[in-house]
Amino acid sequence: MTHIPNFNTFADLIDRLIVSVNKLAAFENMKREANIEGYMDEYDSAKVAHWDRASRNECEIRNLLKRAIDEKLAELITNEEYRVLPDFRTFRQSEKTVADILAEQCDEIGQSTRERIAKEYTR
Repeated sequence: MTHIPNFNTFADLIDRLIVSVNKLAAFENMKREANIEGYMDEYDSAKVAHWDRASRNECEIRNLLKRAIDEKLAELITNEEYRVLPDFRTFRQSEKTVADILAEQCDEIGQSTRERIAKEYTR
């Protein structure tokens, strides 16, 4: 089977699992904080119920994703290959990386800061 980038690849499943686990943790923390005495001005059972439903839903999504990852790994082991279509971009790739751009900006800021400090001390 050939996999489609950003749709049904192993990386897509892992990425979605990470998001799901983070959401699950956030919902559980909201429930926990609501139950800490004095944390909230007023206990809101409707909010807690909402967070509980959201948490349960995210837990189900997490379980389905884990199953899908297991299936994808079994497919990989069975077929002894993993093919993904190339992902050609519609835009021209920059000649500079983000790191290059940030380094240049840091150099410019450093140079202007040195010049400003030099002017202040030479007065």
